[in-house]
Amino acid sequence: MIAGAFEKSLFLDKEVIEVLIKELMEGTSTNYILNVLLLTDISVWKNNEMQTLINTLEGFAGGYDDNKLILSYNPMMTIALSAEIL
Repeated sequence: MIAGAFEKSLFLDKEVIEVLIKELMEGTSTNYILNVLLLTDISVWKNNEMQTLINTLEGFAGGYDDNKLILSYNPMMTIALSAEIL
């Protein structure tokens, strides 16, 4: 993305943001989605999109039964990437 493989404006599209957050909520490809978010300028997202992202990341700190962090192949990396985004 940094090299210009994608248009930066693509990640400002409402549908793309919804898909990224949905995939993050499902717990699949967690580290991939977090790496994409790190390369995206999320500071220009709308407040409700930012709040949804923050709530999703807070879900990684929940109880064992509903914690999406256990689905990650590398939970420590997921924690580090989440902290960097926050």
